[in-house]
Amino acid sequence: MKRVFLLLTILVSALSSFALETKKIAILEVVDKNNELSYYQKLMLRTRLAEEVNKAVGFEAYDRTNMDAIMGEHNFQRTGFVSQDQIRRLGEMAGAAYILVIEGALSGQGSLFVSAVVLDVETGKMVLTESINMPSSEEGLIQGCAILAKKVFGKLSAASNAYVQEAKRIQQEKEEAEEAERAKYYIYKHKNTYTYMGSKMDKKAYVNFLKNNCPEAYKQYNKGTKTIIGGWCVFGLGLACVAGGGIEYFMAGKNYKDVEKRQYWELYTDDQKESLRKKRDQYYTIGYAIMGVGGAITITSIPILAVGYSKQKKSVQTYNRNCSSPKISPLTLNLTAGPNGLGVAMNF
Repeated sequence: MKRVFLLLTILVSALSSFALETKKIAILEVVDKNNELSYYQKLMLRTRLAEEVNKAVGFEAYDRTNMDAIMGEHNFQRTGFVSQDQIRRLGEMAGAAYILVIEGALSGQGSLFVSAVVLDVETGKMVLTESINMPSSEEGLIQGCAILAKKVFGKLSAASNAYVQEAKRIQQEKEEAEEAERAKYYIYKHKNTYTYMGSKMDKKAYVNFLKNNCPEAYKQYNKGTKTIIGGWCVFGLGLACVAGGGIEYFMAGKNYKDVEKRQYWELYTDDQKESLRKKRDQYYTIGYAIMGVGGAITITSIPILAVGYSKQKKSVQTYNRNCSSPKISPLTLNLTAGPNGLGVAMNF
C-alpha cells in the first residue's frame, strides 16, 4: 500500500511539473499531396505557426533548421505521415513533447484549406486535430495561422490541465483511502485513557506501547514528562516563595504589634518607635519582594507545563503519523491470577 502511494505521489508530482514546464513542439514540413502549394506558401504556414507556438503560454516551437537536419540525417519521411516508432524517435531526438503535422490544399477561389494534427511523442497517438479555410494571400495566411494556432493550443492546454487535474484527483482519492486504512491502527486519546484498535490503555501501558513500537514518539513523550516535572518544580518553588514572603510580611506586622502591646511601650522615645516602624516596613518590603518573585516564578511554570503536556499529547500524533501500521499486533487483554487475586494483563 505504501509503495502504491509513493508511486502515485511521484507520478502526480511529475505530471504537475510537466504541466508547468514549457513543452517543445516539433513542426514537420507542410504536407502537400497534390503539389499545389508554392514553396513560399508552405514556408509561410510553417514559419507563422512556429511563431504562434512560441507566443502560446507553456509551448515552444523546435528550431526549424535543427528539425530539418534531424529528419534528413535519419531519413524520416517528409510527407508528415510517420509511424509511431518514428514519432517517438523524432520526439526523443528533438526533445519535443508533441509533433505538429500540417497539411494544406487549395480549396478554390484563392483560399487555402489547412489542417493541423498534434501527435503525442510518448504514445505516438493523435492528441487533437483542427482545420481552417484561409485566404492564400500573405495577410490571409498570417491571420489564418493565428486563428488555427489559437484553436490548437487552446485545446492542447485544456487537455494538459484536465489530465493533471485528473491525476491530482486520483492521488487525493488514494491518499484518503490510505488515511482510512491507517486510521484503523491509530491511537486515540480521551482524557487519561488511550484506545488502540478498540482496546483501552492507561498511561503506563501507553508508554510501554510506544517504547516497543515507536521510539520517536516514546522519546517525545519522555521529553514531555521531564518538562512537566520541571514545570511542577518551578511551580512549587514559586508557591514556596509566595508562602515565605507572606510569612515574612505577617511576622513583621505581628512582631511590631507585640512590642506595641507591652507595658514599657510608652517608655520608648519617639525615635525608638520610629526605628521599630522602619524595621517593620523593611520586613514588609522584603515580604512583598519575595511574594512578587514567587508569583513571577509561578506564572513562568504555566508555559513550561503547557509545553510538557503538549509534547505528551503530540506523541499520539507522532505515532499515528510515523508508526501506525497493520504490522503491529493488536492489544490483547487477558485475565491473570496472582497472589493478590485476579488481574488484567495487557499483551503487546
